[in-house]
Amino acid sequence: MNIYDIIREYLKKNGYDGLVSEDYECGCALDDFCPCEMIGNCLAAYKWPGDEESAFYMRTMKNPDKTT
Repeated sequence: MNIYDIIREYLKKNGYDGLVSEDYECGCALDDFCPCEMIGNCLAAYKWPGDEESAFYMRTMKNPDKTT
C-alpha cells in the first residue's frame, strides 16, 4: 500500500469524491485519482456537475443538490 492508496481509502471512508487544489485550478475524482501525482496542496473534495468546459468540478463543500 502506498500513500495514494492510503489517501484514496481515507477519502472513500469519509464520503469524499476526490481532491481539489487549494486554488481550484485542478481536481480529480477517485476513479481517476491523482493523475498529476502532486497532492501537496490538495484538499478533500466533492464532485459537482460540469458544464461545456468540464465534465465535472471538484469543490471543498458538498453539493446541496446531490441526492446520492
